[in-house]
Amino acid sequence: MGRVIGLKAGTIEGDVSVTGVEKNIRVDSVSVGASAQITYDSSGGGHVQIGDVSLLIKYGEWVAELQKACFDGLIFETVTIIEVDQKNEAQGSAEAKLVRTIKLTNAYISNIGLGWDGPYATCSLSFAFEKWDLTYEAKSGAKMASRDLMATT
Repeated sequence: MGRVIGLKAGTIEGDVSVTGVEKNIRVDSVSVGASAQITYDSSGGGHVQIGDVSLLIKYGEWVAELQKACFDGLIFETVTIIEVDQKNEAQGSAEAKLVRTIKLTNAYISNIGLGWDGPYATCSLSFAFEKWDLTYEAKSGAKMASRDLMATT
């Protein structure tokens, strides 16, 4: 048991069978960075830049579809990355608990690479996007960070 991260991009299906992320592509790791620049002028404004979201996934039949999407410049209306925590069966429930969700709007694969030097073949890919929504399910309720990269403010 433990945490499972799933990726859903368009109609591409993976092999995850865990409740909450069924038919998602299993994700081994997710990384993203953000930087903020503040301007000291009369507007008092600033600018936040969020980098591409990078993923490491297990190699599978879905990789060919992801490569094609990258090569064709396909824009996914929505890409969703969901992390769930599987309950321990000893606790009396096999239902998974939502931990966090990243939703990317108008996303495309900006980079894709393959590797065969570990216990199994892997695929690394990055998504560029227009809008970012992160929801973290804290004990006190959902916490959300949202940023529309096309917004002018």
